[in-house]
Order: sequence, then structure tokens, then C-alpha cells
Amino acid sequence: MEIGIITIHYGINYGSALQCFALSKYLDTTYPDSSISVINYIPERYRPKNRYLGSYKDKNILKKIMYLVFSAPNRFRYQVLFDRFLKKNVPLGKKVFNYTEVEKKYSEYDLLITGSDQVWNTDYNGGVDPLYYLSFGGTDTVRISYAASCGKDWFDENELEKCISLWKQFDGLSIREDVTTEALRKNGFDKTTQVLDPIFLLSENEWKKILPECEIPEPYIFIYALEGDDERAVDIAVKIAKERHLKVVMISYGHIWSRNTRVDYYLRLRSPFQFLSLLANAEYVVTNSFHGVAFSLRFRKQFVAIKRNKYNNRLDSILRLTNLENRLVENTEKIFFDDIKYSDQVDVIIKKMEKKSKDYIDTWVKYQK
Repeated sequence: MEIGIITIHYGINYGSALQCFALSKYLDTTYPDSSISVINYIPERYRPKNRYLGSYKDKNILKKIMYLVFSAPNRFRYQVLFDRFLKKNVPLGKKVFNYTEVEKKYSEYDLLITGSDQVWNTDYNGGVDPLYYLSFGGTDTVRISYAASCGKDWFDENELEKCISLWKQFDGLSIREDVTTEALRKNGFDKTTQVLDPIFLLSENEWKKILPECEIPEPYIFIYALEGDDERAVDIAVKIAKERHLKVVMISYGHIWSRNTRVDYYLRLRSPFQFLSLLANAEYVVTNSFHGVAFSLRFRKQFVAIKRNKYNNRLDSILRLTNLENRLVENTEKIFFDDIKYSDQVDVIIKKMEKKSKDYIDTWVKYQK
């Protein structure tokens, strides 16, 4: 059987790269007689002109040039780092850039899977990208989503009409967030099911076997914060570190001159596996990232999740699922020092959802039209 995965894998994001690795690794290990391929789709927003200039909104040409001069080298080094990781650890196909190229190469695949990550986030993708809705493939191709996410709460009216038309082509729909799962059911897709992110398809021990040795020689709290939340994350981490006598370790995509002086170890240019080793060996984690929380759960870590300015339904959903809503905070005034008792409740929930998630995949791998 030929299985094709389309997801958001390309770019500079630890969660995106690791969820892609996890799904392809699980499929390859569980179904060794199948051929697994990650469709190496590079959407418009990841083209160089958009990656280096498109995210900078100021219309002043001089400021854009200065931004490019100072940020491009750092972005380039990170992109090389992530490209190497993907090429070494993920069964990537040849780069494709549009619908025609994808249709030509993957039209005869037996099973197509879209997800995980925010493949249906129309803000990130500049609208409804039909490739992430598996609008390609042959008449006998089985099409499913696995832990797909739309990131935001829901679609606007025009987007929803397009999405409903595209979802009707699917044989199976599974979603990562509970809110989106229920919304799809209310719109006529009553068999939609909620499953776990692909990172849970690999056990804690399976992850640890592939991770490098931790580079920090003393007990520490680990910070992983996205989109300018550094100060708030450091405020929270420093308070917890003082209480628990820990060093503060922070990983960042930023420039070396942006280091926070309250951080003991400020780390840059680490690969996805190096990042994960740092999280897996931490005593405590502070993060505003969905995958930061997901991996904290996978490695049974004590953690605090920081509420972001938008797209919080991803954090809300996984914390509701595990009955850990009180770990979500907005500032240093509300910090929980009580330890999470994994064996009492969380482990049971995750184990049950792992089985449900794997059963869902197994159903469609073995399904024949």
C-alpha cells in the first residue's frame, strides 16, 4: 500500500517538524509492508520572498532592507538545520509547489492523510488551500484526516461553505481539538472523531531512544515560548525556579543579542531532537506552545501553560481532555506549584485516547473501497 501524508512540515517550528516525524515513523513501523511518503508541499507562504519579507508589515523600504539584513542570516541557519532534520528522519518526496505538481505525483496513492498541525488554519494558509483538504488523488484513493486542526475557533461563512464541500470527499475525519470536532458534527459530519496529536503515537520510551544526551549538567526549568511571550514566560519560570531551586534554561529562535539576563542557559540553533531532549530532561516546563504542552504530557512533566493572544483552543482542548485546565495561566499572579499526579488520572486518559487514535488509523489503512 502507498500512503501519502500532507501536513505542515516545512518551516522553522519544532512542533511541526516533530509531529510530521512521529506520524511517518509510526506508520512505517506499524505497517512495514506499506510505502510511506510525506508530500513535500511548499506553499506560497514558505517561499523565500514571503519568508524573509512577507512577515514584516512596515511599508518603509529602508526598514524592510534593515530587517532583511539582520534577520536573514539567522533564518537561513535555522532553515538549514530543519531541512537537514527532515531529510535525515522523514520520508520526504521531491519538492512540489502547486496543485498540478501534487496531482501528477500522488494521484494513484492508496491512502492519503492530511494532518496533523494547523492544516486547516485559513489565517496561516491565506485561505482554504485545497491541497490540505486532499482535493487530489484517484477514484480509488482513500482520504482521511488525522488530528487535523484549524487552529482558530471556527471558519467564517465563506470559508465554511468551501470547507464543507471539500470535507464531503473524505472517507474518514479525525480532529485534534474538541471544539472543532463538535462543530463538524453539527455541520453534518456526525462520524467525526477526536484523536491525539501524532506525537502521542510514539511512547515515551520510543522517543527517548532516539534523543541525544542532555547538554545541561544540573536540574533546570525549561522555557519554550512562541510569538514574543519571552518576558512573561521568564517571569513565570523564574518564580518557579526560585521555589524549586532550579536553573533556568530557555530555547529561542531569536538573535544572540536578545538574551534575557535572568536566564542561566540561553540556547539557539538546536535541532528538533536536541530541543526535545532538553524538554524531556527538564524538571519543569513553561510554555505557550501546544506541542510544548503535548510533549510535557508525553514525558509526564510538571508544567505551566501560558495563554496566548489567539488560537488558544488548542491548549484549552488538550488541557480539558486531561482535566488539567488549572495549568493554564495568564500571568505570574496565578501559578500552581502542586504537582500533577499522572498515575491517578492523566495516564489513564492518554492511554485510552492512544488506543482510540491507533484504532482509527488501523481502520483506514486496512479499508478497501
